[in-house]
This record gives sequence, C-alpha cells and structure tokens, in this order.
Amino acid sequence: MNNLWVDLPQAIKSRITGKLLGDGGITKQINRQPRMQFIHADKDKEWMTYCYHSLKDYIPLQLPTYRKVQDSRLKKGYSESWQCQSRISELITFLEMEWYKDRKKTIPFHLIETCFTNEMLAWWYYDDGHLKKSRSNIPQKIIISTECFSYVENTKLMKLFDKEFQLRFLLDNYNRLVLYDQPSIHYFLHLIQIPPVPCMERKHISYSESLPGLPDKRTTISLPINITLNKPTQEINDSLVNLSSVIKDVRNHMFYQLHYFSLLNTNKRGSYNKYQVVVRNENLEKLYWLKRRTGFSYNSLVQYCFILQK
Repeated sequence: MNNLWVDLPQAIKSRITGKLLGDGGITKQINRQPRMQFIHADKDKEWMTYCYHSLKDYIPLQLPTYRKVQDSRLKKGYSESWQCQSRISELITFLEMEWYKDRKKTIPFHLIETCFTNEMLAWWYYDDGHLKKSRSNIPQKIIISTECFSYVENTKLMKLFDKEFQLRFLLDNYNRLVLYDQPSIHYFLHLIQIPPVPCMERKHISYSESLPGLPDKRTTISLPINITLNKPTQEINDSLVNLSSVIKDVRNHMFYQLHYFSLLNTNKRGSYNKYQVVVRNENLEKLYWLKRRTGFSYNSLVQYCFILQK
C-alpha cells in the first residue's frame, strides 16, 4: 500500500497532506474500512468544491452534500455546512494507518517532510489558518489552528517551517502556531500565492499599486555604526534612489528572490546611530509603499539602500 502513496504526483501528496493537517480527517467505524472526509462552513462552499475537484481523480470522493444542523447557541439557531466523504480505498486505508494511532490523529513526519511544499502550505492555511488585520488592512499576525496536535508535534512543525521556508513560528497559549513579525507574514502570503477561490480572499491582503501622495517629512532614521554620514539628509535621500529598482522587482514578482533574505539581515541587532533627517516626498512615498507591501521598516529599507549603493 505504501507504493500507492509513493506513486502519487507530488502536487496531490501536498494537497492531501495540507488537508489532513487542516480540516480533513479519516473516519473509521467498527469492523468497517476507513473513509476520508472534510467539512467546511457554507460560506466556504467554493473552497469545498475546489478541493473536491482537485482530489477526486486520486481519492474516490463522493459529491459534497449540504448539511443544516440546529444549534440554539447560534444567533440563527442553526449552522450550515458542506461535507465531502470518500468511498473506501487502499490509499485511504494506508493513510489511516499512518495518520492515526488508537484513532487519535498524529502527524507522520516521515511522510509530510517529503511534501512540505508551497501548495501543502496553501491548503493547510486555507483550511485552518487565520489572518488578523487592523482596520487599515495592516497584517498583525497569522494563526494556524494546531491545538489538536501535541506540544512535541507543534515544536517539530516549527522546525520544519524554519528548515523549509525560514519562517519562525511561535506557539501561543492555545498551542497554536503564530507568526507575528511583518516581513514574515508578507513572505508567508507570497508563498501561498493568490487564493484559488474568492471566499479565501479574506485570508490575504489587498495591495495598492499606486504610490501615496505624501509631503516631505522630518523623521529619525537609525543606521548601524558602520554607515557613517556627514550630511545625513542629503546622503540618505541620495541613497533612496535605489528604492525604484526594488519597487520594480516587487511589481515583477521578483522581490523575494532578489531582496527578501538580504533585507532580513538588516534587522539584526547591533549598535546604531540615530539621524534626524528630512525625507523628500518622492522618497517617503516609496518607503511607505514598500513598508506596506513587504513589512520592512523604514530603518531596514534605508540601510538596504546603502548596501545596494556599494
């Protein structure tokens, strides 16, 4: 039965893994063969349909069915959802053996390590992820609901995220994986790309392509002591010319290949000098735009401009 899994296309293994880490599960009645199933709220019917069509050629899924359950705790008095369940198959029997111990879901790391891909991440996130945003559309944190897994399993998941994507998740008080820092949140959303269905757009950020109109502004810029300035306002504004090429690379979807990891290094702690400068409006607009699109601070972006100058 192991060959049934090994011989699957990589994309299908990634989708199944994301589903089982998320809202998917394998049910098994006494003296019956296991079946795979997943349930989504009515508002996510598009996502349910997408998952069904993406997996049905490899897993014997039945058509999704509508469910309405009376629940006095809810304002409407009932809940609405869609359920998709499979017929039996040798592949599902294999997955049940790997993912469940005494009918408790456990993570088979020897399987998921081989398909910890962008697509797996997207399926898991669209199932069990949440993006918390401010009223001004600024991301504050990404939460992945992992409270059903053990602390040891979640620690291993954090190590996998670091190894495969250089993303450093933390555990909150509810045993959930959480990503807090702005650059990492934007990078995470870049990795999973555009949602395949409109109902999942709430788990992304809508970006503006136009630069805002801003006046000149006096502000404080902190730079590492190895960057020495004689005329701070002039030299900083001159260096910020390099922002145009960075913005171009963001728009051409090349920012994360060309700049992201170098910019991460500018966030390392050390000794800094603070400069009171006036940033010209055209440079301030670019700084603001890049901060909103990438999460990097003005200080990091200015420091990076001096690195680019070299």
